[in-house]
Amino acid sequence: MLILPVETKGHRKDAIIVVLDHNNLSRMAEADPVEIDMRKTGKTLVNPIVLICHEEPTPEFMQIINGGDLNKIIAHLQRGWKFRPEKGDHDRGPESLKDSN
Repeated sequence: MLILPVETKGHRKDAIIVVLDHNNLSRMAEADPVEIDMRKTGKTLVNPIVLICHEEPTPEFMQIINGGDLNKIIAHLQRGWKFRPEKGDHDRGPESLKDSN
């Protein structure tokens, strides 16, 4: 599991990004929940958007993560985001976190 806290100027678009891989999903399928201790993120987040993603630790993804460019990381994680109100998506449509810091 990868946790990316995003603290923005004036806390306008703070976010916590949770990236789960197949091991995390397997554990959750056995009623072993994901737990995030916000006190350990190293950031002060105010009303953060929570973005929960699934991504395997491929070499491509790890290169993006290790590059440290938050906008590239967010763009990669949101690359397949579609607004699907018929499946219960909220009324505001997809909210981009890109360029929010």
